[in-house]
Amino acid sequence: MKSYSKEIIYARMLEYLAENLGNYHRITVRDVHTALKISRVYLHMICKSNKGVSARRVINAAIIQKAIEFYYLDSIELKLIADKLGFSDVVSFYHFFKRIAGCNLMNYMDQHENIINAK
Repeated sequence: MKSYSKEIIYARMLEYLAENLGNYHRITVRDVHTALKISRVYLHMICKSNKGVSARRVINAAIIQKAIEFYYLDSIELKLIADKLGFSDVVSFYHFFKRIAGCNLMNYMDQHENIINAK
């Protein structure tokens, strides 16, 4: 089996997330480590060494970023965002976003409007 550096595997993880978030399936750590053909423990080790956080946190951050992208760039309504990201309903998505980002999506967008509009 070919051996890859941790940085390459981490980059492949980010590619996997970019390609698969928004496909109406909630991405899990299992999905990622299975797709990359590495163990769950090794995936966690790679995320810790590259970002200092768990694989789950990297995935959650990617979900938040994708939700913001859908809402801001694509003007997609919340129900469809929740569906595309694999949540069973809007309420589950709302609670997830608030737990991870510290506020709901609308408040997040209001708080970061200056940063977003500067781009």
